[in-house]
Amino acid sequence: MSGQLFNMVAKRVLKDTAKKNINSKDPYFEEVAVYGRDGRPTGRVKKQKKGIPRILSQHDGKVLKKVRRQAYRLDMSLFNCCGIRFGWSSVIGIIPIVGDVIDLLLAYRVVLSCCHIDGGLPESLKYRMFFNIMLDFGIGLVPFVGDVADAIYRANTRNAWLLEEYLIKKAEAEQQLREEKERANNRTHGQRPPLARGEGPGANGEPVPKKSFWSSWSRGRDSSQHGQETGIVDVEQGTWRPPQYSEHGAAHAGRA
Repeated sequence: MSGQLFNMVAKRVLKDTAKKNINSKDPYFEEVAVYGRDGRPTGRVKKQKKGIPRILSQHDGKVLKKVRRQAYRLDMSLFNCCGIRFGWSSVIGIIPIVGDVIDLLLAYRVVLSCCHIDGGLPESLKYRMFFNIMLDFGIGLVPFVGDVADAIYRANTRNAWLLEEYLIKKAEAEQQLREEKERANNRTHGQRPPLARGEGPGANGEPVPKKSFWSSWSRGRDSSQHGQETGIVDVEQGTWRPPQYSEHGAAHAGRA
């Protein structure tokens, strides 16, 4: 079982390496173009610390920033030789055996920092990170050539990029889930509950059909004509006045 798991993780790591060279990217700094006062690019670039993706939570952002800094110090912080960046990991690894063990412990410390994110690391991602540092440890055991290969492989930088990709995917999934819940709540509060049987304005709790404008208008006109033809009853005097007709034939109440 452990052998199958190791093979699966190894294939996944090799697939990531073939897909994109994540160990060549600086995990802590980025290069940005420099613009002049007229707003046009000058052709120069400057290095600045990478920003934390806004979609991440405050705690996960702090963990990612710490892991980036640790990976940069171990893999790229010291000097550049023949296009290869060297950090403390390569320098410590020059010491036979002891230096490689110390390098392994420092890389393990980076993985432990990754585990402090909200919810912890999934087991599959944790195994991939462990595979990276163990492969880096095995390469570093070869004298001198192993140290150069160690500087090229950069296990800590790989793990920092794996953590960043996982955090972004997790934050996007959580945001999508929150949006779906909000839409569901809006639909729930926006609908009226169905009427119970016998509670509605209809006879059996059924809604009364809507009345058209013409039916209401004709009914109001009929009642008006009926009142004009029957005259007006004076309640206070107890008398009835017959309707009087004008020259146009329209009925109106007589004056007392």
